[in-house]
Amino acid sequence: MNNKNNYIALEIFFFLEMLVFGLLLRNGLFKFKEYERSVTVKGLSEREYPADIVIWQIQFTQTSNNLETLYNSIDKSKNIIKKSLMNSGVEESEISLSPASILDKSA
Repeated sequence: MNNKNNYIALEIFFFLEMLVFGLLLRNGLFKFKEYERSVTVKGLSEREYPADIVIWQIQFTQTSNNLETLYNSIDKSKNIIKKSLMNSGVEESEISLSPASILDKSA
C-alpha cells in the first residue's frame, strides 16, 4: 500500500511539473513572437528635417618664421572667414572662434 501511495504521489508531482513546464514554454513562445512585431525599414527613402544647430569646423593653415607676422595673418584669415559667414546670413553672435594652435617645427 505504501508503494502504491508513493507511485500516486510521484505521478501527481510529474503531472504538476509537466503542467508548469507547459505554461512556461507557452509564455516563452508568446514573448518570442512579440519580438517579431517590430518593423525594420531599409531603402533609399529620404526625408528632410529643418536643422536648428549647425556646427562647421573651418580650419586653415598659416606659415611664417616671424611670430608677430603669423598672428597678424591668423587674425586676417579669421576676419575674412567671419565676414564671409556673416554675408551668408549667419549672425555674429552665432559664430564662435577657437584659439589658434601653433606648432613650431624648427624646435
